[in-house]
Amino acid sequence: MKKPSPSTYLHRHKHLMLLIVAISGLTIQPMLRFDSVGPIVYEMFGYALLLAVFLVIFQRGIRRWIALAIGVPAIVSNVAIHSLHGDPKFWAMMVYHGLGVMFLAFAVGVILREIFLSQRIGHDHILGACSGYMLAGVAWGNLYVIVDILYPGSFNPHFPDDLSIFGT
Repeated sequence: MKKPSPSTYLHRHKHLMLLIVAISGLTIQPMLRFDSVGPIVYEMFGYALLLAVFLVIFQRGIRRWIALAIGVPAIVSNVAIHSLHGDPKFWAMMVYHGLGVMFLAFAVGVILREIFLSQRIGHDHILGACSGYMLAGVAWGNLYVIVDILYPGSFNPHFPDDLSIFGT
């Protein structure tokens, strides 16, 4: 019996690969210290997730071009964030997170379309749904960042000074 080639295996398990990258990034991110190399590692996982989504989900045709049209400006604006200050940095952050939402929402839409149009649902389709769910969570995270940029501190709880948790 002929062994499947590595590219055939990767194609049949593409959503598994995407899920591994997403889980790795989302697991490691909270453990990073943001005072030394943590931000660099965090950015690298973000770029790895972007690349994994691009390679796994947008494999051909117009979808790949649309993903490039959204993804490349997102990367450029993210790089610009680190070198800008003031209003230009604000707008670079808005562009980056806004394009991130668009890119991830587009990816989730393509994943769901593939699943719904499939004649037979296999284990990789189920992993695709899990990947899409995680990508949707990352997209929502970007939306939260946009709201927090526009309204700083909007997600910090503000309790009255006389409020006691235990009623004492």
